[in-house]
Amino acid sequence: MRPALATGTGTGPIVLFRTAGALRRLGRYDEGLSAIDRAIDCLPPGDISVHADLVRERSLLCAALGLHQHRAPTRASSGVPS
Repeated sequence: MRPALATGTGTGPIVLFRTAGALRRLGRYDEGLSAIDRAIDCLPPGDISVHADLVRERSLLCAALGLHQHRAPTRASSGVPS
């Protein structure tokens, strides 16, 4: 089981944005996507520059997840995938 990521008491779009970035760097892509989707959902209308940052983070998460899923398995010295 992974340790919980401390996010403080706030669940506003900026806190969720930062949480998503931290989760991406930890390799926890599905959780990061969930956090960034919640951030986009609770962003007030008209916040175009913040919305662009959130969409950019979502793109980074999707790209990282895609690379992680398509990465070739590493091989041990015996030639067997590990």
